[in-house]
Amino acid sequence: GAQSAKQFGYGDQNFELPPGRYDVGINGILVHDVVVQGKQDTIVHVGVLHVQVPSDTRVNVFALGGQSALKFVFGEAALGFPAGAVDVEVAGKRESVQIEDGQVTDR
Repeated sequence: GAQSAKQFGYGDQNFELPPGRYDVGINGILVHDVVVQGKQDTIVHVGVLHVQVPSDTRVNVFALGGQSALKFVFGEAALGFPAGAVDVEVAGKRESVQIEDGQVTDR
């Protein structure tokens, strides 16, 4: 099973963890079984979802096919997520958006 270690941060992060497998949470999405080896860097592939809507417009972000919003924002925001697809809902219209590793995706 995955080990437990709680670390929090924003942007580029560096954490010292003992070797093992970890579940890494990024804005409500879990990346399971991330392998950490002693004296080596472990890279979790993430990208940024950039939304820009009027300040009174709500944007909901869901795990792909999810029913409960992981995050919601009003107006402009930049949110980090693991590489892969998420669902984005703006003004009642929902679409899947692909988050690319190391990239900013505009919606």
